Amino acid sequence: MDSLQATGDTQTAKSNSLGRTQGEVGISLEDWIALFGEQRSTFRAKALVDVSIKVSNDSAEKILQGKKTEGLKSLLLVYTLNDYISELPQFSRSNEWRANRKASEEMKAILLGGGVTAEVIKISRQYLNSYLKAFQIPTQKAPAGWIDVVGIYPGYSSKEEVSDLKTKFGLIDIGGYGVMCADEYNEKNILVKLVCLFGKDDLTTDLASGEGSLVSNSEVFQVFVKGFTKKLGKPKTSAEKLETKFGVKIESVDTLWTDKFGNELNVVSVANKVGRGALILTSKSYMNMYKEKAQASKESRRF
Repeated sequence: MDSLQATGDTQTAKSNSLGRTQGEVGISLEDWIALFGEQRSTFRAKALVDVSIKVSNDSAEKILQGKKTEGLKSLLLVYTLNDYISELPQFSRSNEWRANRKASEEMKAILLGGGVTAEVIKISRQYLNSYLKAFQIPTQKAPAGWIDVVGIYPGYSSKEEVSDLKTKFGLIDIGGYGVMCADEYNEKNILVKLVCLFGKDDLTTDLASGEGSLVSNSEVFQVFVKGFTKKLGKPKTSAEKLETKFGVKIESVDTLWTDKFGNELNVVSVANKVGRGALILTSKSYMNMYKEKAQASKESRRF
């Protein structure tokens, strides 16, 4: 029976392949280079997932063909990659994390059952970390205390990073709800404003329950306020009396969080129509730009 086993630190260092000996299969730094190449990259989450799926299919095909050793090696690559992906903010805070973690547990069971030791799995991750350290271009990180929504930082997050958080239906998982969001970027493709509308009419779905049922704006508002208050502290709150075209009076509650850098997060119970709430994440740079444009427009008016 083929197996992947570590045979000691000395031999591991000499072969750079998890203690590879004749007749055994190991995962080396060169294996990661062969998979991703030597070109420095930001390693976007979706791109990593695509690679993981491709290698996973390759592993299944090899196992079906009776190539157990090659299949286990591919599966070890997939498991190690999934282990890294599950720690990314895009996934660790989303519903996808649960599914990914469950799949990883199943893969680990197959690996252990096929003779792959826990030590081999551990060292495989160490080699992946070494590869990423050598070839990953670090993304610019927001300073501590910078306000964010599920890892989206106004004034810092790139268009690609925001895109990675969207499902195939264009929704972003915020607090366990699939919410449709519109995003605005500056000339460098850095997010400056995020507007998410929620409620049944905006097809907001309950992702956390796994049922995907539509949810009301009032339910989402309450969960959002509770969640962000726990994360960011007590917000400033204001209320406004509104009246529908049928004369029905309702109250719209606006909660506001502002970080020390001037960025803002608004969560509104009723936005521009009954049954619709809104989450608005705005960078300080966007607010400055808006004020400058408003001032220029005001000064251009001649009477």
